[in-house]
Amino acid sequence: MNVEAVSWMSARSSSMYVLFYLLALRSYVKYHKSGFQTKHLIIAALYFIVSLFSKAQAVTLPVLLFAIDYYYSRKLNARLILEKIPFFALSVIFGLITVMDSDTQGNLKDGMLISYNAIDLFFMVCYSFAFYFVKLILPANLCGIYVYPPKTGGSLPWEYYASPLLLLGILFLLYRFRKNRTVIFGAALFFITISINIQLIPSRLFITTDRYAYFPYVGLFLIIGYIYNQLQQNEALAKKYAQPFSMVLIGAGLVYCYAIWERNKTWNNDYDFLTDIIEKNEPVPYISRAYGNRGNYFLNNGMINEALADFTSALKVKPDDGQSYYNRAITYVKVSRWQEALTDLDSALKYNPKFALSYSNMAFIKYNIKDYNGALEAANKCIVINPQLPEVYNIRAAVYFTINNLPAAEKDLDKALSLKKDFSDAYKNRGILYMNTGRKIQACSDFQNAKLYGDQTVDALINTTCK
Repeated sequence: MNVEAVSWMSARSSSMYVLFYLLALRSYVKYHKSGFQTKHLIIAALYFIVSLFSKAQAVTLPVLLFAIDYYYSRKLNARLILEKIPFFALSVIFGLITVMDSDTQGNLKDGMLISYNAIDLFFMVCYSFAFYFVKLILPANLCGIYVYPPKTGGSLPWEYYASPLLLLGILFLLYRFRKNRTVIFGAALFFITISINIQLIPSRLFITTDRYAYFPYVGLFLIIGYIYNQLQQNEALAKKYAQPFSMVLIGAGLVYCYAIWERNKTWNNDYDFLTDIIEKNEPVPYISRAYGNRGNYFLNNGMINEALADFTSALKVKPDDGQSYYNRAITYVKVSRWQEALTDLDSALKYNPKFALSYSNMAFIKYNIKDYNGALEAANKCIVINPQLPEVYNIRAAVYFTINNLPAAEKDLDKALSLKKDFSDAYKNRGILYMNTGRKIQACSDFQNAKLYGDQTVDALINTTCK
């Protein structure tokens, strides 16, 4: 379950925030053991700030501080409450920053992409908690992302309806151990730290994910360690249960070591990671992202047919996805299937009219099919939406050059290069323009810059112009 948080660089924030979170808890324990010396509380707050900067999940720490107070049987008083106020203030500030993040706002806006009622949401919340308990014991069929469940005949999968029973059983056991502060503290650590990832209000487009258990499992393993310790210390129980329990732990440890080694391979590359997600989830709208990202992997590696197949699959599960239409369009461009690319760009703009890159690519295509008026119209629309794209000025310059409007072409190439200093194609095009207007020295300079920034096709131009 924790492989993702360590192996995948994008999830490294989990191990970072946990490091400083644990250091903050350690300082708070020192605060208790030192007779409540303020310096330890300040150190805990500083570690907390660094943990928050690592990942917003750290906002749960102030609540867990109360659990530590409970563990040490600290009496409720004004000081106990007041000393937590700065911690809660930091949580609120960082929580608001996270909510205002554009990606989070987008996810909140999109919701779950599937319609659920209040009863469905109740069972999904129960399932989310139960999921992490089950995967602790049986970490099989793991996946980087678990999508929201599809409803078949108006119903969720059976395991969602069974999950409240498992939770009730767990709560009953906790009630039986209600006087055991170690067990209750371990359970509190788990529930408090996992709760931030339970999608009561969906801020992600997936219901659970393995890496969210990275720190919460510390609480459950604390309970397991406590049980093991009790078995060792109680002579009667030790004779009967200690050896079998130890053998189970050792056996599980060996199995898990192998499973970790195998699970690690999922993050070899984008293909392995995304294929894992696609194969282990139902084809709900969110999976269009996985198809789209894998399609980009294929496209970047020159696997055109595979890329087209994935972008088409993305559109099958989410037909209103403008990004997938755009992705398929630029794939068609790679193999000069101009008309199909234009059709997809029209569809992309239908769902996302302000997507400037769609107009930029449309201008490029129309230039290549010699529809110069259409190319200029598309380029102008792109510039109105986003005047900071150097590529569209380069395309429009090519159109102007072709229709013999050289001053306008030169102006656009100057603009492209002001936006992107290492734009080799724009240097090459401006060099050609200079060459055609009798400015040999400037042309040679631009050809040399084009070569400097990676365009090796200018060697012939340098040999014919710059000697």
